[in-house]
Amino acid sequence: MKQRKLIELVCLLKQLDDDLIKCMKCGMCQAVCPLYKTSFMEPDVARGKLVLISHLVNELISSPEKVSKIVNKCLLCGSCAANCPSGVDVVKIFLKTRVIIAKFFKLSFVERLILRDIVAKPRLFEAIFNIAARTQKLFVQEQNPTLGSASCKIPFLTMLKDRHFVPPKKNTFHKQMAQKQSISEKNKIGIFAGCLVDKFFPEIGLSIVKILDELEMGYLVPDTQICCGIPAISSGDLQSFKSMVAQLINLYPVDELDYIVTPCASCTSTLKKIWPMFLKEFNEQQQEKILSISAKVMDISEFLIQKTNVAKKFKTHINSEQKIKITYHDPCHLKKSLNIYKEPRQIIKLNSRYELVEMQDSDACCGMGGSFNLKHYEISKEIGLKKLENIIKTEAKVIATSCPACMLQLIDMLSHRNVDIMVRHPIQILQEEKSCGPHRKI
Repeated sequence: MKQRKLIELVCLLKQLDDDLIKCMKCGMCQAVCPLYKTSFMEPDVARGKLVLISHLVNELISSPEKVSKIVNKCLLCGSCAANCPSGVDVVKIFLKTRVIIAKFFKLSFVERLILRDIVAKPRLFEAIFNIAARTQKLFVQEQNPTLGSASCKIPFLTMLKDRHFVPPKKNTFHKQMAQKQSISEKNKIGIFAGCLVDKFFPEIGLSIVKILDELEMGYLVPDTQICCGIPAISSGDLQSFKSMVAQLINLYPVDELDYIVTPCASCTSTLKKIWPMFLKEFNEQQQEKILSISAKVMDISEFLIQKTNVAKKFKTHINSEQKIKITYHDPCHLKKSLNIYKEPRQIIKLNSRYELVEMQDSDACCGMGGSFNLKHYEISKEIGLKKLENIIKTEAKVIATSCPACMLQLIDMLSHRNVDIMVRHPIQILQEEKSCGPHRKI
C-alpha cells in the first residue's frame, strides 16, 4: 500500500517538473520575500521551497512533518513570482504541492471541520455567523471606536488571543440586498461580495450598489453567498475547493451578465487565476462555466475606471484649504497577481476632499496571508507592524486598500498601537464623495 502511494506521489510530482525546471536558483525571490525578511531562513524563501519540492519523495519518506510545515509556511503573496526573471509561477507550484501533500497526509481535525463541514456548506456557515453576530457581546469587548476594532475577553478562545478584530455584522450585505435587485437595459452586473465584505464589511457592498445606481446600471446579488475557495485550496483541501466552486458557478446566470465585479482582491485573483489553474479537476460542463465566469470577473475599481463613465459622473472640484491626507496599500493579490494598481488610485483621486500621499513600499505585503495569520500570528504581526511604520510616516488620516483581508490586518495593527487612522476601501471613498458633495444623495 505504501509503495503504491509513493508511485502515485512520483506521478503527481512529475506534473510539476516543467515549472520547477525554470527556477535558476538566482535568489531574486530572497530580496522580496516578506517572510525571509523576518526569519532570514533559506527554507522560508521560494528558492528553498522549490529545492525541497524537487526532492519531495525522499524528504516525505524521511521527515513528512517537516516537509508539510515548510511548504505551508508561506503567505502566498506572489512577491517571488512577480519578481522572478525566469517567470516561475511559484504560487501555482506551492498550491499544487499543498494539494499533493494533503492527499497523502490528512488535514487536521480543525481544518476539516472548518473547511468541509462549515465553509463549504453555506447554510451552516451563515447560521454560525448569525449566532456569532448576535451573541458577540458575551465574548467581545471594544478596543478602538474609530477603527471599529474589538478583542476577545474569553481566555480559552486561543485563536482570537491577542488579536484586535472586526466583529461580524448582524445584517450581512446579501441580506440587505434581498429585495433590492436592480434591472437596467444599460448593463447587468453581477456582484460577488466575498465572505469578508458580506459578513464583516457590508458597507463596502452597499457603496458598490449606490455607485451602480448612480451610473444607472443594473446589478444582481445572489441570495446566497459562497466562499470563492481560496481558504480551502491554500490548505491543500481540493475536495472542499471543488465543492465551493461547483456551488458558486451556479449562482450567476453568466449569459445574462456583462461583468461580475468584486471588491475583494483575493476573490478576484482566485476567480481569474486559481480557478483556471485547477480546471482539469472539474467536468466539461463545469469547466465551461468556470471559464465563462473567470472571463467576466473584474476588480470593482478596474471595472469602474475601464468600463464606465465614473470619472465624469463623480469627479467634482471642491475648494478646500486643507485636504485630508490618504495613503493606499496595494494588496498582493491585486498588484502582483493581476497588475492592477492604477485604477484604485484613480478612484480615490475622484474624491477631491483627499490628497493621495504614497507610502514607502506600498506594495509590500501586510502580513495577512489568510490562514497564515491564523497559524503564524506572531510572524504575521511582525510583518504588519513594518507596514504600519510606513503608513504612519505619511501622516495620512486614512489608509485605503482594495482587500478586506488587508483591512482586517491593518485594523489589527493600528488598534494594537492605538493609532486613529481610518481604514477604508477605495469604493467607500468614491461613494463618500457623491453622498457628501453638492449633488443629490444616493
